[in-house]
Amino acid sequence: MGKGEAGKSPWSGLFLPIFGYYFTKMDSDTWAIYLRQFRDYLHLERGLSDNTRQAYQRDVQKLAEFFALNDWQLPFTKIEVAHIGEFLSYLGLLGVAEATQARMLSGIKAFFKYLQEEDILVYNPASLIESPRLSQKIPEY
Repeated sequence: MGKGEAGKSPWSGLFLPIFGYYFTKMDSDTWAIYLRQFRDYLHLERGLSDNTRQAYQRDVQKLAEFFALNDWQLPFTKIEVAHIGEFLSYLGLLGVAEATQARMLSGIKAFFKYLQEEDILVYNPASLIESPRLSQKIPEY
């Protein structure tokens, strides 16, 4: 999805602006704390660029916002494959390109993998989800 009318982002209005407002105080703090630690992990341990770190952080925030829209006040340990699958289905209904969905899923998978590596999660619900199949253009000669 590109820029919509008058240069507005296609995301404006689709997700709530600050994910923490829709969770209980404890949940908001928990998401915010681990999201900051995740950002540091991506920089220090994985050496990802600023753009990639920011994109991954936005992707996880959008997942949290989706949970809030559905009134799913879940601790990380209660998030299941189905919850993430619902999010991806929602993105498809919004017309989000498959390449964007795949990138968003990469960020979400990296976040849950980080939580697992930090022994916050035993099970990574995102690990079982396959990325959308991306169509490949056949080169013209």
